[in-house]
Amino acid sequence: MKKIIISLIFLVCCGCVTTHIQEPIDYGRPLTKDFKPFIRSYFEEFLIDPSSVTYDFQEPKKAYIKKTFVWSYPTITGYLIVVGVNAKNAFGGYTGKKYYGFMFKNDIFIRIITSEEMEYRGFNL
Repeated sequence: MKKIIISLIFLVCCGCVTTHIQEPIDYGRPLTKDFKPFIRSYFEEFLIDPSSVTYDFQEPKKAYIKKTFVWSYPTITGYLIVVGVNAKNAFGGYTGKKYYGFMFKNDIFIRIITSEEMEYRGFNL
């Protein structure tokens, strides 16, 4: 009787095990358009002195943003361009470089990521 119970428990436990097959991630095709003018125009809209801004563009790299407790949207995949931005404030002094991430997929802008969010998610700045 013990052998039957142990066998049933073993079969039930084995039936619960699943194999996880990781599907290939679709990042889209690599960027073909020049993304720098788009990013510059984004910042020109709200900077006090757009002529004073300096940009530090990094090369696009594959990235994804997974769903978390705070981020309730589905996983986003694509190419991330990290940009360091330094501009003058209202007093004429430079604010210091702040980093922003721009996500693109198939040459279409998806969303911007702040430096705080990139640090939280573990992106290398």
